[in-house]
Amino acid sequence: MKTRHLVFSIAAAGLLAACSQSGFRNLDHTWIYWPGESVTSLEIKAAEGDPKAQRMLGNMYYWGEHVDQNESKAIAWWNRAADKGDEEARQNVALVTAGLPIEGEMDSRDH
Repeated sequence: MKTRHLVFSIAAAGLLAACSQSGFRNLDHTWIYWPGESVTSLEIKAAEGDPKAQRMLGNMYYWGEHVDQNESKAIAWWNRAADKGDEEARQNVALVTAGLPIEGEMDSRDH
């Protein structure tokens, strides 16, 4: 019994490590602001002008979270959010257009 528990613990640790190295960085953070909503709901909020939704959608496109990765779409959504005063979105645009990667992980918290 102890051996099986150890094997499952090792397998779980390996799975978590693999997910953190894959496109599944902070998957749960996507839905902190809109718990239980779909990507379509987030797109609607972004299209209606919500700057936080616009930034999150940009983050999703940049990291390829729940959508196909697309840097052009990420920049477009970040620009919309930056135009409404979202500082994180403005910084993301500045970094990416300068050819620099965005460090860290996808995160829906305001800074």
